[in-house]
Amino acid sequence: MLTPAALPTAPDKQLLKEFYQRFSSAEEVQSVAQNSQGVKLISEAQVQTLRDARSGKRKIGKNIVNMQDFYITYVHTMLAKLGICIWAPDLEEAPDSLYNEACRIVALMTFRQNCMQWRLSIHACQPYLL
Repeated sequence: MLTPAALPTAPDKQLLKEFYQRFSSAEEVQSVAQNSQGVKLISEAQVQTLRDARSGKRKIGKNIVNMQDFYITYVHTMLAKLGICIWAPDLEEAPDSLYNEACRIVALMTFRQNCMQWRLSIHACQPYLL
């Protein structure tokens, strides 16, 4: 979803079935997502989200976004750990469903990581600001 008008496609029914077989609570999803030594449920090669993204500046709508390889890799790793091939909330389920909660967790964690990475690069010469 790299364009402003892009809508998420419905998640694959088989993906949802496998997801609900693996996870039973939001706490379990959070724990797997936060575990830096966690096993990936699928390979990163199976993750389609940001597959065509390249590092560097990219225009999205009226804004320019700078995506680094690290951020793209981090997104792929997070999704692979949860067994999600394509980040796509299920718009047919309740907003607080377990799968949608997993999508929310991935979005927030990757956003925070990207903000931290940006902050570190801006203040690399001034560690006292961190």
